[in-house]
Amino acid sequence: MKKTLLSIGAALLFTVGVMAQFSVTLPWNQYDASGIAYQGWETTKLANYEPKVNDVITVHVVGTATEDMEDFLISVVDDRPDVDYWGQYSNMPSFGSVVAGEEFDFEVKVTIATLTQADISKPSLGEPLSNPKFVLVGKNSVLSTTGTDGTGSGTSIKIDFTIFDVDVFSPIEGATVFTPNNDGKKQSLPFENKLPVSTVEAGNKIRVNITGRADADATEIQVALVDGTEAAGYWMELSEWATFEGEIIAEEPFNLTTTLDVISAPIGEGASSMQLIFTALSEANPLQIIDFEISTADVTSVSTVASSSVNVYSIEGGLAVEGAENAVVYGIDGSVVATATGKIALPKGIYLVKANNEVVKAIVK
Repeated sequence: MKKTLLSIGAALLFTVGVMAQFSVTLPWNQYDASGIAYQGWETTKLANYEPKVNDVITVHVVGTATEDMEDFLISVVDDRPDVDYWGQYSNMPSFGSVVAGEEFDFEVKVTIATLTQADISKPSLGEPLSNPKFVLVGKNSVLSTTGTDGTGSGTSIKIDFTIFDVDVFSPIEGATVFTPNNDGKKQSLPFENKLPVSTVEAGNKIRVNITGRADADATEIQVALVDGTEAAGYWMELSEWATFEGEIIAEEPFNLTTTLDVISAPIGEGASSMQLIFTALSEANPLQIIDFEISTADVTSVSTVASSSVNVYSIEGGLAVEGAENAVVYGIDGSVVATATGKIALPKGIYLVKANNEVVKAIVK
């Protein structure tokens, strides 16, 4: 019978509870660069909560709003002056769009990503966060933002909640948590500073290798490179989604590799301009991965042109190596897959061939 890591890890699930009907007002946010955001706070739900990295907070809300919201978002933030009034603990998922006067019923999962100020543009970078609370953001591009009282048109977006239910899940210590996204898969938080190059451009190929073990089965494991900066609208895909060959079996170590094909250079700057995002198809909610390690390598710097002494080219079902007495063929993860010359049967993939003290990259399609 399959076991889960939850049976041996420290996991906690508690409910903060349902409050009777109450309202939250979102005044116009004059500091938002888009000029269409209305922002307010909910300060009671997390009053006794001590955040831990990778905690997953499920928020279920039901209610109505006085204005349309093209996008309705939530995050966990510390707004003390000590962290420059905005120290963001978590990601900022979207509930969706809201029609004025019509009841909405949404559920999202918010993941705690850091316990210190992580915004590199803030003087308080690295300062510890405290006093967590929910920030609610509604976006409306129709309402005027030219009012004289500092609140846009002088009107705000008022939200009347009949349900505001909060569940906090603390995962296995040290686990990387994948939570549901809008595509029915489980998705990781962004991973920054993981690339072997300082910048990328269209045509780059980046090898990505992941290892670890999970608490549940998972298939269709994918990765993409994303520009997560404000300049890119917080989500601009710089690569195609690449699928790892193989699957994850619960509690069994995995070692998976794929290659990212970069289609665009980032338009933003800093670490958030090149983030690795992982997704997987799994019934687990959330999916937890222990000892999750990511390694990358730039495979575009290796010559794809055969030298004068060694000729390497693709053939049906493999590669051909000519002009060398001995050759070693490496998989993209660095493992030796063949030591031969002539016609070599190989599955589809990218390989490095070392012969006559030269290295040539080749692709089997």
